[in-house]
Amino acid sequence: MEVNGNPVTFKVDTGASDNVIRPELRRQLELPTPTPLNETLLGPCQIVPPRRGVCKEKKIRWQNREVTTDIFILENQETPLLRITEAEEFGIVKWHNYHVYTQAIRAPKRVGAPLLCRVNRKCQA
Repeated sequence: MEVNGNPVTFKVDTGASDNVIRPELRRQLELPTPTPLNETLLGPCQIVPPRRGVCKEKKIRWQNREVTTDIFILENQETPLLRITEAEEFGIVKWHNYHVYTQAIRAPKRVGAPLLCRVNRKCQA
């Protein structure tokens, strides 16, 4: 993927509600100084991570597609995270509408596109 014309490797986080990068990467990508946040972001287990702000309406490109979105800047964020909304728009994640009945999972669930065929075969078996 590219942000501001520079390559970035994002981890798709289907549970993330925001796109997140670390401050050092923001500087490398030459994104503007982030706007301070007026809201509280919650990380895993409802932890409030140290934050810097948000770069509003930035373009992320992947395979001839482009999405304009906000990118949040968080301290100690090792891996850039791409939220589910953009992952769906890029076609990386697709909805899987089969009913899978286990104790842990109830359908429909989001399944990464590379795993979709394997999950379909399991559900039909």
